[in-house]
Amino acid sequence: LQKLKVTDRGFKKLNSTWFFINIGVIVLFTAIMTFLIVLCSQDSDLARFDPYKILDIDIGSTDKQIKRAYKIKALEYHPDKNIGDKKAEQMFMNVAKAYEALTDEEAKANYEQFGNPDGKQSLEVSIGLPTFLLDKDNHNVILIVYLICLVVIIPTIVACWYSNSKKYGENNVMYATYGFFARHGLNENSSLKMLPEVLAGANENLEKNNFKDRETFEMVKKMLAVFRGKSLDGFMAKPRFDKTSAALIINKGNVILHSHLGRNTLANQRPPIALPEEWQKDLDFMLAGCPNLITAMVDICVSNRWLQTCLNVMQFSQHLTQGLWIKDPKHLQLPHVTREEVKHMMKGKGEFKDYLKVADEEKKGLSTLGDKERADVYEVAKIIPD
Repeated sequence: LQKLKVTDRGFKKLNSTWFFINIGVIVLFTAIMTFLIVLCSQDSDLARFDPYKILDIDIGSTDKQIKRAYKIKALEYHPDKNIGDKKAEQMFMNVAKAYEALTDEEAKANYEQFGNPDGKQSLEVSIGLPTFLLDKDNHNVILIVYLICLVVIIPTIVACWYSNSKKYGENNVMYATYGFFARHGLNENSSLKMLPEVLAGANENLEKNNFKDRETFEMVKKMLAVFRGKSLDGFMAKPRFDKTSAALIINKGNVILHSHLGRNTLANQRPPIALPEEWQKDLDFMLAGCPNLITAMVDICVSNRWLQTCLNVMQFSQHLTQGLWIKDPKHLQLPHVTREEVKHMMKGKGEFKDYLKVADEEKKGLSTLGDKERADVYEVAKIIPD
């Protein structure tokens, strides 16, 4: 469960090839757009002509001030002083044009009317549109397409989204799931062993685990018999929803959850018990949705004041996180630790929480592990809460 949480959020989710490709594309297009903006702003044809700014004088300056500023600027950007400097050459022409715009009556009139002392320019900036949009023969077709998008497609998308959103309540849990938990799944006497089946009956899990093929039916039936057999005494509680229409689907989810909770127990059977590989995706989906569904179960218990059931649900959440079931020793939470190591760890007095507090070099049962494996055990032991 922790693995699924880590891969589904934070920097782990960002650490993907597509993420870096998207970042690269965004940076590239941003750089190109910035370059074009700077290029256009420096283009004399596109930049707005402002004679006062070019001559570095205030609006309303006298003819004497204009003439004095012109001489200073013309001297500064004169081609003889800036040989080979195209920018200085362009500025020298702009200075002359600015002086003309402020002193010659005709040039001044052109500047006031067209924004340029030379009159209306041939270059105009406008929005480029495909030619078929401007063709009058296509206007009716374009109008019809526009109306279809506006009146049919967009309202349909919104209606579908709204219809789907009405199915969900708080914490993105379906209302049908809340109803199942409140009316059928949970009660004041719900024990810990019953809760995997209750979680499997959530509507989200029913949709994911739905099946119709005979092969899956036979596999579910077989696994139920094994999990309820004498060799795994007390591993799975008797199914409660056998007479419901969704019984087969709930049983499949129940089997999948028990395979996660009892993974150590099942791996130690002879022969080891394992589920079909194609069911792993169903397990991943169910575990990913567990936090919200567990919260919904707690909410139901709190609203009905079922204290013991609420405690059982919270304990069940721990079992899901640890991947351990009721009779499993808690030492199996530690990485690389099998039941052989656990036998040595549990020698002497003390519980698992006491073992965590023991100094690293004094921890029992790790002699068969390598240095790196022992280091992993020490690291995990430090972060497990009391």
